[in-house]
Amino acid sequence: MMASAMDHLKRYELFGWDYAQHNPPSAVAIRWYLGHAARTGGPILELACGTGSLLSEFAGAGYECIGIDLSGGMLTLARERLERLPPETAERVTLITGDMADFDLGRQFPLIVLADNSFRELGTHQELEACLFCIRRHLAGDGVLLLTERRFAPASYPGGEQEWPWSEPLVDPTTGAEVRRRIRIRVHREEMRLEGVMIYHSVHPDGAEDTETLPFTSLLLAPEDYFPLFGAAGLTARLHVGYEDREDDGEERMLCFVATPS
Repeated sequence: MMASAMDHLKRYELFGWDYAQHNPPSAVAIRWYLGHAARTGGPILELACGTGSLLSEFAGAGYECIGIDLSGGMLTLARERLERLPPETAERVTLITGDMADFDLGRQFPLIVLADNSFRELGTHQELEACLFCIRRHLAGDGVLLLTERRFAPASYPGGEQEWPWSEPLVDPTTGAEVRRRIRIRVHREEMRLEGVMIYHSVHPDGAEDTETLPFTSLLLAPEDYFPLFGAAGLTARLHVGYEDREDDGEERMLCFVATPS
């Protein structure tokens, strides 16, 4: 059964706290983003800002930032992160609940960021296009969009499936439960889509146990599939890989698109 938008949202509402622990931004990624910020200046808009890890880096470097996310739970975690920062740093960040495929802030930005596979959280090509049109309206005439995605590697799915074992337990900061997760993914090549489930098993402080099975889905996009989407929205994109200014070698996992108004 195909996952709905509400399925995606529930995953982040219930277990968004583990996102930063399983997917922390690397030092090389942070340097790459901050290097672009130094060239463009602020303010900076980050879409699907999640727990605010990148926003904190931008704010710490002195930039005014706005972060948008659809998940109230993730934004709560972002606010908690900001509360741990010096007040003068936290004051540079504004958090907004919103849909990255349908937003209007009434202003433009020299730098817009959509990081680490968040773009493919949108489940249809229509939503991808709507997101990029929103971005184009909010991008200054000489502005830059940074969009990073992880390359789909077909060889990782022999027989069209892959399963990851149970993770090491992490402690849910809201309940004190010890939580492990496992992931199963099936690839539907004819539909250019993957479907999967994240299974979370929680052991609570009182010994009670429960399991949540949360489906998700994502479009499969090859590197060349992004360029028509950018072009339709009035953007011209260059592809580099590995958070470096080097051309695609067909192997590097992290795709880094740098787009400007056409």
